[in-house]
Amino acid sequence: MSFEPIENYGVIGNMRSIALVGVNGSIDFLCYPNFDSPTVFAALLDDESGGRFQIQPLLKKRRVRQLYLPDTNILLTRFLSEEGVAELTDYMPIGTDGEQPNEIIRTVSVIRGKLEFKMRCQPRLNYARCRHSLNIEEGYAMFSPASKDCPALALYSTVPLRQESQDATSEFSLRAGERATFVFWWSSPPGTATRDGVRGAALSRDGTFLEGMDREIEV
Repeated sequence: MSFEPIENYGVIGNMRSIALVGVNGSIDFLCYPNFDSPTVFAALLDDESGGRFQIQPLLKKRRVRQLYLPDTNILLTRFLSEEGVAELTDYMPIGTDGEQPNEIIRTVSVIRGKLEFKMRCQPRLNYARCRHSLNIEEGYAMFSPASKDCPALALYSTVPLRQESQDATSEFSLRAGERATFVFWWSSPPGTATRDGVRGAALSRDGTFLEGMDREIEV
């Protein structure tokens, strides 16, 4: 993969950290769990070994629009092609009861057609200096660092995951009206509340885009 220009990134955050999300559906920069923590994803700095978290439809030719839902920090990346239309929604929720979930929720859905997708979660902890082991169970993957100075991480998925070296990957297809959700966070697998929140993470929209950043790129 090649480097994306900096203007091809949107930003999501939760007042503890931020992530840069490219128009290609890839999170290419994330310091985690805090702003001043070492990186988990840093493909923005090192395209080969920095690490990324990418979800994208497999399309021959596409146009991409990236925008924020009105009055939110919820980033929507829309992929348009002759084969169909897909949307990727990214956000980092903020707790309302004083507890900060500190997680990234990514939901991909199909608006038109039947599309194939590929997901790769490729954390490279501490600027790729901290190795990790990967364990995949039903519904989630655990990334366990070799050093106690790096956070243990997990990825919950509503589609099956498989292991490729140190990465969690998935290839899946969705029809119009279907969606898949991925939640990336630290520590242990989520409890029932988090799982229910993930299943309910579908955002109700009427498809009208009003305010905020809105750009279109052909790739």
